[in-house]
Amino acid sequence: MKTAAAFIGLAFTSFASQAKADRYLVIAHFPPHLAGSIDKALEEVKKEAQWASWFGDAGLAVKKQRDEINKALEEWGIGRDEEGPLSVVVNERGERQKTTHPFAYRIYRKDGKIVVEIRLRGKVIFNYTTDNVEDAFWTLLEKGRELNDTLPEIQIRLIEYRFDMPLTYSAFAIPFCNGTYYGPDVKPLRVVIDKRVEVNFFVENRTIKPLRLPEAITIINVTRIGEAWLGGRHVIDACALPKVDKRGVIALVSRDKLNKVVKILER
Repeated sequence: MKTAAAFIGLAFTSFASQAKADRYLVIAHFPPHLAGSIDKALEEVKKEAQWASWFGDAGLAVKKQRDEINKALEEWGIGRDEEGPLSVVVNERGERQKTTHPFAYRIYRKDGKIVVEIRLRGKVIFNYTTDNVEDAFWTLLEKGRELNDTLPEIQIRLIEYRFDMPLTYSAFAIPFCNGTYYGPDVKPLRVVIDKRVEVNFFVENRTIKPLRLPEAITIINVTRIGEAWLGGRHVIDACALPKVDKRGVIALVSRDKLNKVVKILER
């Protein structure tokens, strides 16, 4: 049986559908201010769907950020060009143009040292070498300030490195209540329920005061069935988790009921 997918953002609907699919996996993400409407919408969808449920978000903590950042530094490094080749914006005249930055930078490891390099119009205007990864990030942030760029992406990298935060794969938390798990074969399985990060960040004295950081918990009461659920999605039983906030509705819908279900969810 062919299954296609319909993704609904309530304000926007797109279909990644296969021709003549027998059924559709419909996923409706509700914005936070409409979370209270999920249960009502689910009850209506259940009347039309082959199967339907609410879902939440979970992060499968498969790696640590510090290891990944060190790996990136060993390879090409971490950086950006003055012109972002993959970033395009539309100006007021409706013209597409590439995103530009005031300068290019790169942090990388060479001969056991960490190198910080800033380029302007292809010319190196700043070069700094250190033994310490955090020192490299702080130095780049300080220099960025002088060049009128706060470099928020480097702030994020520094927070990830300093607190060795978990690198997570996104997963749907669905209340199957039978221990269902589709995802990477990692042991022990660790899951992040709340991925929010809140810190006070002070470049001037190189200080980060954490207010809220993601915390991974070990999950033991699930059984891995495979790598991915319908359409390549990671899924974990919400009943195996201590707390899950409802984020939307997910349903399997026959082709003849698809439009009706979409209209229910868009209301």
